[in-house]
Amino acid sequence: MSRSTNSRMTMPFEAEQTSARWNPRTSDQHRRDEVTIWWADLSETQERLGNQAHLLTNDELRRAEWMMGQTSRDRWITGRASLRSILSGYLGLQALAVPITYGALGKPELAGLSPVRFNLSHSANLAAFAVAWRKPVGIDIQRLRNDSTMTDMAEWTLSEDAYQQWLRLPEKERRVAFTRTWVRKEAYLKGRGLGLVYPMKDLEIFAPSSGGGIQIVDRHDERHGEDWRIFDLATPTPGFVAALAVRGEVSSLVARGWPDGSVRTAWRRS
Repeated sequence: MSRSTNSRMTMPFEAEQTSARWNPRTSDQHRRDEVTIWWADLSETQERLGNQAHLLTNDELRRAEWMMGQTSRDRWITGRASLRSILSGYLGLQALAVPITYGALGKPELAGLSPVRFNLSHSANLAAFAVAWRKPVGIDIQRLRNDSTMTDMAEWTLSEDAYQQWLRLPEKERRVAFTRTWVRKEAYLKGRGLGLVYPMKDLEIFAPSSGGGIQIVDRHDERHGEDWRIFDLATPTPGFVAALAVRGEVSSLVARGWPDGSVRTAWRRS
């Protein structure tokens, strides 16, 4: 459903296991073009840490109350508390004091002149938080599912050429192929702070070249598309697809588990 092209992008994120732990006092992530992805099983995190509603602001608690069902509310509270706890390590603040604000289209960001950039996504129990220094980032996770509306969604999500190529795939491959393209585009839109009202058909995804990496071409703003790098992420739980979008050069990607901080996978540009 895509064609190869030369690209400045680096290899998709999959690498060996390590056992190092993260310490915000000794981390030199800010000195490198590195992005850290924090993975969390929200049910497991809640079981280990208990209800963390005390880490949320009154506004966030009110937002949680609007969630449909107790499970959704618990996941949202745990996810937002985890985000605050992670960012507190970077900022040297108490979790409740982390100054999270929201852009015009709802993208969360840090108030003031903080160099820390972040984004988050969750699907079912799996959550991911991407953190970088001075580099806008976007991340998206989707659980694979059988959805009767997928063909309709593909028609308005994929470019015409990509849609026709997608239809020619064996039916059993379409679900993964569509979801892969969706998370790549969604990560890019989230990184730019744009919503799903943006015409996704006008975002063209190209497969990794022989040197690796994924290029996105934004028909509405080719300059922006050229600035971004898209990485496929290996999820810690089967049955999910995820992608990361980063503006600018990337020297390394590190995935850590939350709340233990241990490294799950790491990749560095050679």
